Amino acid sequence: MPHLEFEYYKCYSRGRYGLTHLTHLTPFVKRPYFSGGTVACPASGTELESLLDRLTAATLRINRFDILSRYQDHNSSPSTRNMHSCQLLFVIDGSVHFYDLYEDRFYLTDSEKLGREWDRDAVYVIGLSDLLNISRYYGEFSLYLSLLDAGHVLGNAKNALTAADIPYVTYESPGAKDVLDRLGTPTDSLYASFMLELERPAGEMELRGTPRTGRIPTLKRFDELKPTTFVSPLLRKFRFASAKGRKQAEHRPSREALPIERLRSSAHTMIGNFNLSESFERFKAEEARRVLLDAVRQSSNPALRFCIAERHRLLMDDGSIKNGPIDFGRILHNDHEFFDLSTYSYVVVCFSEDRRIEDCGLLPVLLAAGELMQAACLYSAGQGYAFRPMKNHNDEYLKEVLELNDGWEINYIGVLCGSEVTPLRCVL
Repeated sequence: MPHLEFEYYKCYSRGRYGLTHLTHLTPFVKRPYFSGGTVACPASGTELESLLDRLTAATLRINRFDILSRYQDHNSSPSTRNMHSCQLLFVIDGSVHFYDLYEDRFYLTDSEKLGREWDRDAVYVIGLSDLLNISRYYGEFSLYLSLLDAGHVLGNAKNALTAADIPYVTYESPGAKDVLDRLGTPTDSLYASFMLELERPAGEMELRGTPRTGRIPTLKRFDELKPTTFVSPLLRKFRFASAKGRKQAEHRPSREALPIERLRSSAHTMIGNFNLSESFERFKAEEARRVLLDAVRQSSNPALRFCIAERHRLLMDDGSIKNGPIDFGRILHNDHEFFDLSTYSYVVVCFSEDRRIEDCGLLPVLLAAGELMQAACLYSAGQGYAFRPMKNHNDEYLKEVLELNDGWEINYIGVLCGSEVTPLRCVL
């Protein structure tokens, strides 16, 4: 199976454009479609309520509606087509709770408690990744995209815990099959992308109302992903991993948290993105490099590499500088009609050596790429700018600029952007 992960990674890193064909099949409704169960609320004024509010506000809670964007509802975690492929589950006192980001409430998914291996003195935060909707656009590439999406959610969750000075433990490749089974919905498109464990604070979850059981996936009559070469067997592997995976070292806050109170702008507009006036003077490349380097060190893949590209140089993660012109017009593979990258000034690029996939597997490498880009989002927001992560980059050109051989792949890029209102003013 590690060979299958590696083969998938190589195919859908470099060859994704030739292998991915947009189907534009009709997705299921965008809202979470297994919000059945019983409404559960943390007792008011308790430490548990404070913890859950902090985590949901920093990750999934809708905080902005943008009529200029192709996708109107936004939270602080970027996702593919804004479909929120990564949701959150919370295991509290052995019970599984699903957070519905549109209703901003928790649901107890099943009255049956998990086994005693799930510590009652801990709270588990699980990334619930679902490929059902985005696979109808991107086919097998949807798994790659879902891991980047989950990395954004994970990065925000870690940052929120750091801001509150709360230590946590991360798990490698959590299976959590018994948790997924509590959802009462088909699991063929689901997997647990990450899991955090932290000390359970005081406070109880109170049940309210009658159980709800209507769930849209019950309309499914077959496994849509079954014919896939890579995704279906990989999802089975992820689901049937050991009950809670292997613990990594405990993380105790040792750095200053990135700002979380400012609403992040998606910089995604109906009229396209271009920049005619913003000089980005408040963005300090060296300061940003230190912030991103710290995020990488705290991530699931400390060996992840990155650089900050400017028009005349590359600022590498180790602080070294590679001078030389960078043609921003060649960085994107396509989408030039909607995003004029040649008018911008800073691009963050992250990349990995192939042996990391062979050593660690798919999840840690791609989750870390999402974590890195989320750190860039938060740093940029702190300077008053927007930041747009993108996956439609020109791998061949970027590897040429970075002097990378076939043993490396570009994982993700992001572009520093100004106000999304400025282009509108220019065209009116």
